[in-house]
Amino acid sequence: MCKKNFLNYFILKITSNSRYLLLLLVFLSTLALVGCNNIDTLDKAINWEDNQSKIISFTDYSIVGSVSFKNTTDSFLGNYTINHQNNAEMLILRDFFGKQVFTSLSTDLASLFMELGIDFDSDELKAIASLNFNLSSLLLAKIPSERVDDMVMDQRGFPLKIKLNNHKVDFVLYQSINQLMIPKKIVITGADYQATFSIKNLKII
Repeated sequence: MCKKNFLNYFILKITSNSRYLLLLLVFLSTLALVGCNNIDTLDKAINWEDNQSKIISFTDYSIVGSVSFKNTTDSFLGNYTINHQNNAEMLILRDFFGKQVFTSLSTDLASLFMELGIDFDSDELKAIASLNFNLSSLLLAKIPSERVDDMVMDQRGFPLKIKLNNHKVDFVLYQSINQLMIPKKIVITGADYQATFSIKNLKII
């Protein structure tokens, strides 16, 4: 009798838990669908030129995110903060564990690699320096089409890929922050290296 009661209780417990699990899965699926629909609606509603005009007009802002570099001999994984004030920028780089690696007033890729001590040959370093864009411009896609070799855009005008001085920049994902559409993941590929940036937050100061 005790064994039978225990078996009935065990079956009831499994059935009850399965019901809760099913309800949880339905709730999460619904939430995901709503989120996707909101993002899709926002994409269609935003005009890229108007969006970029607002971003370009900002004089004081900060960008926070994660970054990884790799080439044939070196690699790095960490987090970054870019503080932009009155056309001047400061880059703060931290390693994976949050320890500050360096602070620099130069925010172009060539200076960043040199500060990290990543090894490049002279030709590759010249190619990186020839990009002639600061990091915030690259990360926020503030790059005029006339200054690149090629640019691929989607049907709404969002840049997806640019080619510049033997480099390829892919804007893999976009996101909405502060009612603006900005890149979420940016991959910069050179002849012998790849740098991947993600933007976690854009704060208007």
